[in-house]
Parts: sequence; C-alpha cells; structure tokens
Amino acid sequence: MRQTTGHHSYVRSMSVPRACFLNARGVLLSHHGPTSACRTSCHRPGFTLVEIVIASALVLILLGSLFSVISYTYYASASAETLNTAKNIADYSLEYLRSRNVTTQYTPGDLVTGQTFYNPSTATAGHLPGLIDRTGQPLAINWMAVCPDGKIYKPDGTVNTTGKATLSTLQGYVSWRNVNALSADPWETNAVILPTTGSPRSYFDMIDGDPYVIQFGTADAVTSPSSAIHLFSSYGDYRKIAGTTYLPTIWGSSSDVHFTTDSTRSTACRSYSGYRVLTQITAHSNDVAYTHVQYYDVRITVLWMVAGKERSYATKTTIATY
Repeated sequence: MRQTTGHHSYVRSMSVPRACFLNARGVLLSHHGPTSACRTSCHRPGFTLVEIVIASALVLILLGSLFSVISYTYYASASAETLNTAKNIADYSLEYLRSRNVTTQYTPGDLVTGQTFYNPSTATAGHLPGLIDRTGQPLAINWMAVCPDGKIYKPDGTVNTTGKATLSTLQGYVSWRNVNALSADPWETNAVILPTTGSPRSYFDMIDGDPYVIQFGTADAVTSPSSAIHLFSSYGDYRKIAGTTYLPTIWGSSSDVHFTTDSTRSTACRSYSGYRVLTQITAHSNDVAYTHVQYYDVRITVLWMVAGKERSYATKTTIATY
C-alpha cells in the first residue's frame, strides 16, 4: 500500500525511541549517531574536581576549628578543676601546720614527753613553744630563729653559725604508712625513711633531710585503703640514683634545692602525675635577746601536671607561737 504525503508527515512526526549506548569514552550515542537528544542527556548535573577540592578544604578547616575549641574547652575545664583541688590542698596544709603548733595554751596529744619550754628571763634553752613533726618531736628551727639583724643567736647570746632557721620539704599528695616496718614507701618517692633501724621511724625529705610535718589522709594507707589518698605517682628519672646516692645533677642545686624552677632538671622533675606539695617554713624572733622562735613565715606551694605542663599555686601565712 502506497503511503501518501500526509501519511508520511504523520509517521515522521511520531516520537520513535532510539536505542542509545555509551562508547569507550562514555559518550552517549544512538544507532543513527549522536543526536540532539543523546547529546543533551550526556550533560548530567555534578561537581567539578576544583569544587570538590574546595569543599573538602572547607570541611577540614571547620573540623580543625571544632577540634581546637573542644581541646581548649577540655584544657580549661581540667585546669579549673585541678586548680580548685590545689587550693584545697594548700588550705588543708596550712590548717594542719597550725594544729601542730605547741603553745602554753595548746599541746597536741602526740607530743613526746620530757619537752621543756624556753625561758627568756634565764636564757634557758628549750624546744618549745613551736611546731612539732609527725612523730611529736619539736622542730630544730624552734631554737634557731632569725633575729631582726638577720642572724641566728644561741641562748647565751653568741651567733649560731652552724644552724639553719628554715625547713623545706617536698612531698607527694599521698597517705602515709606505718613506716616502722618499711625501708621505703613506694607511694612517696620524695622521701627517705629514718632511722634505718629501730622506731619510731618517719618520713624525711630526701634532699635536705628535713622532717615531714604535714600528713595527708590516713596514718596507714595499707590497712585503710578505702580512705587512702594516692594522687601522686613518679616515673622515669624522677628518682635517678647511682648506687645508693641520688644524683645531684638530677636532684637540686645550691640555688634550687627542690628543682622546682631549674630548667636543666625540667625533664626529671616533671616525670610525675598528680600533686606534690612544697612546704617552706622560716622561724623568726622579734628581739635579739629572745633567741627562741616567736613566729613562722610559711609558704605552701602545690605543683601539678596538666596536659604535659606543670602548674603551681602558692599561698603563705604567718603562724605565731608563744
């Protein structure tokens, strides 16, 4: 049957689907070659490589900023919390020292017997009034006070050139133990236990040999573990030792006995976690004729580590004794 012109027009106007396929380069073709329909369908919406790189860079910048904010918030929170703990430790230390002050009106129950008071009218030597250590023994600085002229005098009025009017101890914030059966305390690595034999034994600063005065927590951390304080631990070269001697190149110097500011010892002295307490006490007298202590200048410095950096909080006061 022969088609008419109108019939041909009708047939040509119909939308006849064509089979399309992708060539090796991903171009969409039909059996009749690339048509306008095929060419149009090849341009699909998407992102260019430059746009993807820019978007990735922006995401990384935002993530970096977010991480910095989170890190700073964590550091600020940790700093505030640890500072508050340090203040509490310092306040407790001062109050504990006041409780160890023997006066004519107050005597702690553990004061060793046989102690005498200084008599200024007769210049009779005596160990009290003054502070006592954890075993109830009077401190040696009680009768070696600094007078207004900066000198230390003996009861007979002569200058004492061998004594010292200061006490300095560095100790960890840990509970003590019943040291009469111990040669060393694994918790308190700042101390030595003396005497080596016999009793009573006690904690002494391993650098200058001064006795510990402040006690934290229970008297025996072994028998009372639930209430024991263990917020100090050392590691590395914190207690570097050669034979039986602590190396002076690591531990202290003539100007900084407890290595708290000496930069050459920074690695060793910061090899710890938790808190440590530096107690510094100086005995004073207001009168050259009164050679016994009348008051103490006390400074408590709490040191601790936060994010690899050592921080400190210090407070000071005056404790009168009479």
